Amino acid sequence: MSAVLRRAGSNVHADAVTYRWSWSADTDTVTLRDRDGRVILTHPLQPAIEVADVAQPSRGVVADVELGGASLRVRYERVHGDGCVTVVLRFFDDYYVLDDTAYEPASDVAVVRIAYLGAWESGRLVPGGIADTCVVPGGRQDPETAIFRTAELRDTTFFVGCFGTGATYHQQWALPHYLVCCYNDAGAPSLPPAACIGLGGVPDGAAQVRVDRGRFCYELVVRGDLWPYRRGAGPHRFDTPLVFAVGDDWYDAGRRYFDALAEEGYATKRGRGELPASVFWPQYDTWGDQGARRAFLERFDEECLREIYADFRASGLRSRLFVIDDKWEGVYGSLEHDDVRFPRFRELLDEIRADGHEIGLWTAFPRCEDYRALGLSESAVLMTPDGAPYLQEQRKRSWYVFDPTDAGAAAYLAERARHLVWTYRPKLVKIDFGYEIPTPDVAGPHDASQGGERLFQRFLEIIAGALKDADLEVAVLYYCLTPLFGRYLDQCGTDDLWMSRGQYDRGFAKRALLSTWCGGFGVVPYGSSGYDWRSIEEIWLDSAIIGTPGVIAPLAGDEYGAKLTPSQAARYNGIARITRTDPRYEIALYDADLRDPQAGPAARSWARIEGGEPVVVVVRPRDAVPAETPLVTADCRVAVASLSDEGIATAPAIGIVPFDDGRVTVRRTRPGTPHVRGYLLDGGEALVEWELVGGGISLDVVTSAADGTPVEWIEVRFAKGTG
Repeated sequence: MSAVLRRAGSNVHADAVTYRWSWSADTDTVTLRDRDGRVILTHPLQPAIEVADVAQPSRGVVADVELGGASLRVRYERVHGDGCVTVVLRFFDDYYVLDDTAYEPASDVAVVRIAYLGAWESGRLVPGGIADTCVVPGGRQDPETAIFRTAELRDTTFFVGCFGTGATYHQQWALPHYLVCCYNDAGAPSLPPAACIGLGGVPDGAAQVRVDRGRFCYELVVRGDLWPYRRGAGPHRFDTPLVFAVGDDWYDAGRRYFDALAEEGYATKRGRGELPASVFWPQYDTWGDQGARRAFLERFDEECLREIYADFRASGLRSRLFVIDDKWEGVYGSLEHDDVRFPRFRELLDEIRADGHEIGLWTAFPRCEDYRALGLSESAVLMTPDGAPYLQEQRKRSWYVFDPTDAGAAAYLAERARHLVWTYRPKLVKIDFGYEIPTPDVAGPHDASQGGERLFQRFLEIIAGALKDADLEVAVLYYCLTPLFGRYLDQCGTDDLWMSRGQYDRGFAKRALLSTWCGGFGVVPYGSSGYDWRSIEEIWLDSAIIGTPGVIAPLAGDEYGAKLTPSQAARYNGIARITRTDPRYEIALYDADLRDPQAGPAARSWARIEGGEPVVVVVRPRDAVPAETPLVTADCRVAVASLSDEGIATAPAIGIVPFDDGRVTVRRTRPGTPHVRGYLLDGGEALVEWELVGGGISLDVVTSAADGTPVEWIEVRFAKGTG
């Protein structure tokens, strides 16, 4: 439904289900409140547009205001002299959309950027949105941080689009996500109401959030001063929608933003049966072992890969997917194995498949070491603003970046993607690029209209399109959280956690909670581990909630000399056994921190909700006090899951994966006589002590049998009856 707009003098008000919006034409100030009147955000309505070579940049003044139903149109004049800016907004129950911004300069200009919530001070474009806290997924990874007090930051840039190098902090995971959440934290016991601001389309500029001393803005950097685009007398239309969603807290606001994208038709939600089966398979990835064995570049060869696979076979890990990471190619751009280092590569893949596993392959499609050797010209790679081919250097290696707007490069990339699938028959392709694409000030495509975020989209259209054309059952994994690319991507990776060394589980916990937004639109998070074994159990425990468990820690021994233990293999196998296969879900938080920048966002005890019912519950006791949730109470770390489409309370069977010895009570609403069985790592079975309690069953769970054999999981089947 649409919100109600009304005019009162020089003010305009919008009353909606979750928010109250007001704007003063006299000051051009928007104030966004929740329904109880608490201020979430204030900001200028007029976007700040930076153009090159303007002696005295200036904001415009309101010249015309037009209301039409639930829409608002405002025209400003005297922008940078005699220019005009027009904005159009629409208002709905729990979100509103800034549909369009049109800039009509008085003469030829070169547009550098547009800053929503931006302002001008002493001729400088500065942030103008006022809120004391911003949430930026993946905003910092050293240490992992997503919650930022805006007053503590000085001219800090976060990339929220596909670009990851060049921001204030190192960024990789979650990009692009195209959003920032904001709120004012008054210190009340309950979480404050919040807004989530994010794109409704893919723009021709680089998306970033800039924060400076308590204020922030959302920018699209187009750099018309460097490229033959966004130049001239215009009008220059910025018609990529910007969505403002309002929720009870920042996490809820983010979910409402994703829902708004679907409601507006900007993105689609995918459900069960619309994804390849392999997105739900547990994974093992070779990268950690390659690092532990120093098997990089020419040192990674078939002998090393066979050693890694032999260790994997002997590990006891029941991973369906064996993922071969970087350095298997001969040269970047070929998507062909190095037949000198891997003379029997395809035969080895067949051997792995014969053992009951499937193959995943790491790729970096845009990289090209020698375009001439491929029969391509300079037009096939990105160029610098002065027209030279852009060359990216990394330690002792360098490469160009394909230009997907070039017909020759596009055809080559599509052919190579199909070749990859037809030759190596992977069930998963791990795409590792995007955050390393050069920003518009460094390089861009020959078709400048396809720069910025559209460059990433064009890569996905070609590459993912060709992969799916070759085999619809190939899963495509990438890092981003936005549903705007959901039609190209099947799985969201939570790696790489290398910058969380020493606390991989804490870094993962923050990514895990944020990745559950994927459950709103049907992309499956992959619970990649860190590079040590001491933190891995906590990671697997949270993976039971978010999606698919994985292993990237080295079987050869981690950075502390530790190796996988049989007990850990059992925990992994147990979580793999209870993995859910519906990509759409929500979560319930029972013990979580959504507020503290150091500790959060992270959950200790929480549930996965499908069809309105809890289907997985993970609990962690705190300070030796049993954890109590609506369905599960336990004095040990444990995951409890339904083994059917029904919720835990009514399912005919449930699975329990204990991470410690202790007592677990599961409340039920459907009667049935329990039949309890424990499954061991060696294939044997174990007895489990249990008793019926009022409204449920209590079990004395153990992590190993009397002879020390680790327990993988416990199955409880409820026969029809009155027990």
